Amino acid sequence: MADIKTVIEVGPVIRSQFNNGIEGPQGATGPIGPIGLTGLQGPQGEPGITQDISGKVDKVVGKSLVSDTAITDLTDSGDTTLHTHKSIVNEVSVDNAKVEALSTGAEITTNVNNANTGLVVNKKLGTGKILDLKFNSGSLVNVDYLGQLFAGNFQSINGLRNNLATANSYFNCGVNGPLISRNIADANPALIVNQVNASSTGYIQDWQFGGVSKMSLSYAGTLTTLGIRVNGEIANNSAFNNAYLAPYTDGMRVVRNIADANTCLKINQQHASSTGLITDFQFGGVSKASVDKDGNVSSGAKSAINKDGGIMVKLTNKTGATSVKGNVVRVNSAVDNSFVLAIDTAPDAFGVVYEAVADGAECWVVVSGIADVYFIGSTTRGHLARTFVASEAGYVTGQALSEAVPSSPFATDKHFCEIGHVLSSRTGAGLAKVVLHFN
Repeated sequence: MADIKTVIEVGPVIRSQFNNGIEGPQGATGPIGPIGLTGLQGPQGEPGITQDISGKVDKVVGKSLVSDTAITDLTDSGDTTLHTHKSIVNEVSVDNAKVEALSTGAEITTNVNNANTGLVVNKKLGTGKILDLKFNSGSLVNVDYLGQLFAGNFQSINGLRNNLATANSYFNCGVNGPLISRNIADANPALIVNQVNASSTGYIQDWQFGGVSKMSLSYAGTLTTLGIRVNGEIANNSAFNNAYLAPYTDGMRVVRNIADANTCLKINQQHASSTGLITDFQFGGVSKASVDKDGNVSSGAKSAINKDGGIMVKLTNKTGATSVKGNVVRVNSAVDNSFVLAIDTAPDAFGVVYEAVADGAECWVVVSGIADVYFIGSTTRGHLARTFVASEAGYVTGQALSEAVPSSPFATDKHFCEIGHVLSSRTGAGLAKVVLHFN
C-alpha cells in the first residue's frame, strides 16, 4: 500500500473496517470501497482488517451525511503524520471555508466577501452547552442551549475586554457582581447606552430590584425614581444628611440636615449674558412668583420687590415718551392703571420709574421702600426729597430736588410735595437713593 498513490472515498457512515476493492497498477489510483481511515484490505469479498494507514493516504474526499455532495478535502503535502499541518477545506473553493491544524493552534478561516457566517455551531437536540471555550480543562466562556453566555474565572477579571487594551474598557462578570470599567485618561465616557431607533419610546435604562423598577431614564431624558432610598430620595454621595432631593407622595422636598452655615438650596443661572429668570414659580402653568437676573423678586405679574429694597407695581407708561429711570410719576386721570410725570402744580406723586420702556408699555414703578430718584442737581444725605411747587426755580417735569429739613413754621405746599428722605449724596444732576414716603 505504501508504494501506491491512494484516494479513499468515505461514505455517509465512517467505518473502522471496509469491504473489498480492486488494487490498481502501481502508481495509479485504485478504487476502494467505503472504508475507515484505518484498515487493511482483506481478501475479495471479505471484511477488512483494521490497521493504521496514517501517512499512506494522499487524499480523502468526504461525503455529506445528508447528501452525496463532497464537502471536505484533507490534503497531505507528503509528510508521514496525518494530523500535522493538514487542512480541511471546502471542495469548491478553499476561500469558502478552511480548518487548519497549525503548529500554533487550530484556525478556522473564510475568505469570501459575502453575508455568510464564518462559523456556525448547531446543537439540534439536548440541554448541553452549544460552545465551551476552555483553558487547561477549565471553562472560560460557554454558551448554553438557551443562548446564555457565561464567563468563568480568569486572572481575577472575568468577562469581556477591549481587544487592544484592557484599560480601554472591560465588562467584569465577577463573583461580586458585574462591573463596567474604563481606565484611560481621556474625555470618552465609560458607558454609552444608545436606544438607536428614533421612533422608539422605550426606556434608555431601567434599574430594577427584585424585578421591580426603582429608577428609569426615558427616551426623552426624563429620570424617574421610585425608591433610591426608602422615600425615593436622590442623596449626596458622601452623606445622606448633606443634601437630598426627595420626591415624596405629598410633594418634592429639598433637605439638608447638617449644623453648619452652608445653604440648603442654590439655584445658579450661570451664564453672565443670560437674561432668563433664575426661578419661576408657577401654578397651572401660570407664573405666580419669580426671581430675575438682577435679584428682583416678582410675586405675580403686577408686583415685585427689587434688589435695592423697593416695592414695585406694574403700570402702563403714558408719559408720551420712553420712560426714564428715576422720574417721579403721578396717576394718569385719563387711562386706568397708568401714570404720567409729576408736575409743579399737582402735589400728588405716588411713585418712581424703575426702568425704561416705550410709551404705552407696562413699566415697573417703585411705590415704597428704596428707589433711585432723578434729581435736578446735587443731593445731601439726610435732606428731604420732594417735587416742585408752582413757579419754583429749576423745575423739570418728573424730577426732584434735595432740600434741608425745614424748621417751623412749615410750608404746607412743600410738605405735600415731599416724596421721601435722601440716603446718598451726589454732585450734579442724576440718580440718588431715597427712602420713599409720600405725603
